[in-house]
Amino acid sequence: MQQLSPAENTLLGCCAGVIEISLLQPFLYWKNSVQQKLPFTINPRYLYRGVFASALNMATATGIQFFGTGLIQTYAIGEESLTRQLTDKEIIFSALGGGMISGLICGPIEFVMIQQQRFGGTFGGTQYRVIKSHGPLAFTRGVVTAVGREGIYTAGYLGMVPVLTKVAQNSGYFDNVNVNVLQLGSG
Repeated sequence: MQQLSPAENTLLGCCAGVIEISLLQPFLYWKNSVQQKLPFTINPRYLYRGVFASALNMATATGIQFFGTGLIQTYAIGEESLTRQLTDKEIIFSALGGGMISGLICGPIEFVMIQQQRFGGTFGGTQYRVIKSHGPLAFTRGVVTAVGREGIYTAGYLGMVPVLTKVAQNSGYFDNVNVNVLQLGSG
């Protein structure tokens, strides 16, 4: 990832996030409705309530994860970028850091999406209602867990996957198979 520019990493992550949420939005609704003891539905008007906030959250999260991971990898390798590869630890911890950064920003956006799913309303109207009812600090609810969740998740898909792919390739598991797409974090 350190071979891509920050803008390329961000764009790649944003596109991946929008594609992901387009497919997963009903599952997010069902998860949240079970947690909030809401009735089960397959009505798209409910399943896709909050989809703008959700897509914004996912595009922002994955964009920041790719950007942050790539940036941390670039700083980790420093001026040695032409003479050495990242170590496995550098790959994993760069991804962990990139994910943690995304949790700080995306936790509040996810909070808005959950509020929309539960109570309806527009993206802006939901924010106004929350601030009026609970104050601006309400948007920090769940941020610490979002930081941890996103850090661990990103360490898995942008850290562990490339490292384990490299281990499998070096062990001969992928002879004659092209797995370059899995090497995003191993630059």
